[in-house]
Amino acid sequence: MSIVPGDPPDVQVDCLLGGSEHPLPLGTMDEARPICNACTARSVWREDED
Repeated sequence: MSIVPGDPPDVQVDCLLGGSEHPLPLGTMDEARPICNACTARSVWREDED
């Protein structure tokens, strides 16, 4: 995540699942939320999973 200065400031989200060398931009927090919530990657810890 990064904060982009502005009025109001904007939070931009990148997916780092492929590694920090190749971040995948997902957009704002609101735009990224459904994408992240739908992620089925097993290496990602999910609060609703054991």
